[in-house]
Amino acid sequence: CLDLICFLLGQVDSVAAMNDTIAFSYEVEDTSHAVLKFKNGAQGFVDTAFSTNICENLVEVYGTKGAILGRKVIGPFKDPVLKLVTPEGEEDISVPYEDTYQGEFAHFANCIENKKTPDVQAGDGIYNLKLIEAIYEAGKSGTVIKV
Repeated sequence: CLDLICFLLGQVDSVAAMNDTIAFSYEVEDTSHAVLKFKNGAQGFVDTAFSTNICENLVEVYGTKGAILGRKVIGPFKDPVLKLVTPEGEEDISVPYEDTYQGEFAHFANCIENKKTPDVQAGDGIYNLKLIEAIYEAGKSGTVIKV
């Protein structure tokens, strides 16, 4: 989820968060909510929870001229729904099912075979971990953490 929101909105400036173990006896959180302020002024919210048995991996992006609403567009779902909403109306966007995990492996293998640079590089993963660390720190301290 962090990868996707950063892909859509850019780099994060600061985060606030709550992370808890609510439903299970895990040694790590089963529920996390993070509020993100982006360097471009946009704001975002990522919530993850293993404490519910209802999960449709919702993605909602609201802008000044409309919104994109997605349901089951992240993860192993075979029936994704994507909708564009503007003042003029709503439009369903067809999202064909693809095994995204298989696609990642195929892309990586293609990059190795053809000596190409992968679309996602190690620095992207390091940045994602930096955000996760900031979310943990914000949750523990109860403060907004600059990234």
